Amino acid sequence: MADLRTTRHRHAPNRLTQFVALVGVTALALVGCSRGASEDTSTSAAPSQSAAAQCTPAKAATTGSSTGKIEVDGTQRDYSINIPPSYDGVSALPLVLNLHGRGGNATQQLLLTGFDTSSDKNNFILVSPNAIGEQWDLPAVPGRATSDTTYITELLTSLEQRLCIDKTRLYAAGMSLGSVMTLALACAPNQSFAAFGGVGASFYRPMCDRSPPAPLIYFHGTADPVVPFEGGKVAGSPAGSITARVNAADENMAAWANHNGCNPTPTVNDLGDTARTIWSDCKNNANVDYYRIDDGGHTWPGANQLVSDFIEERLGKTTQTVDATELMWQFFEQYQLPS
Repeated sequence: MADLRTTRHRHAPNRLTQFVALVGVTALALVGCSRGASEDTSTSAAPSQSAAAQCTPAKAATTGSSTGKIEVDGTQRDYSINIPPSYDGVSALPLVLNLHGRGGNATQQLLLTGFDTSSDKNNFILVSPNAIGEQWDLPAVPGRATSDTTYITELLTSLEQRLCIDKTRLYAAGMSLGSVMTLALACAPNQSFAAFGGVGASFYRPMCDRSPPAPLIYFHGTADPVVPFEGGKVAGSPAGSITARVNAADENMAAWANHNGCNPTPTVNDLGDTARTIWSDCKNNANVDYYRIDDGGHTWPGANQLVSDFIEERLGKTTQTVDATELMWQFFEQYQLPS
């Protein structure tokens, strides 16, 4: 059962100072996985929006940022949530799930991404859960429940019960291990999310073949010191774990494009230090939008400069050419699951 207790607070003006003070910030997620070929015959989100659903009676809620707790299988789990000023309890809003990396937490993920600011600007609800021990419990088999997939499901269910949320417009995003968890959700044979976004860790495995086409936007730096862009051993990942080694980011994205039934010849745009590769003409219009950052590190593109400067020595360069948070939202808002 959900514990609906929340603690509300406004966006703290000293968050960047807090970020610098947080222990372990430079371990913002160490992950990876492996890939394989695929095909798909299922249905998924398509880039067309119907009129926003309405909630009757209205589901009133205080807007702004807060923290909350929910009990899942006897364990107290906590999360951060942001409800934008536009929320009126009547018009159903989309929701973005924001997943931190290994060694990180929800607070660090918000500081890194600025997704709460985007939530206010673009009128979506943002929820940022915390993993136990800063480590997501990845499903070894797509669709098979783990402690964290159960947590995510129950958290979303509890939020849908008390907030006016459009269930057809749920989106998942993450950094590093959070990115892997996001793609694990994309691998599930039955989808609750309309589109997916990741930074700094990707995978494709043959067991994803049975999942529907998954609209995906992804970012990876070529000089990532944690999750190698060209594939190989992941720094800090336990030997023998499913996240110990990765295949090349280019290879993984091509595999997702193949999975989505896209035109095998992508469009490539030069954005300066970033190359954007778009696979389109996909089944159900489930495009793959991939950004390769030349000399980029294990970092979130477009992150606040103070944050970027603080983590650069250990995690590498942060590009300011593109803003992953805003580009993810622009990508997400094209997609909606069938009602």
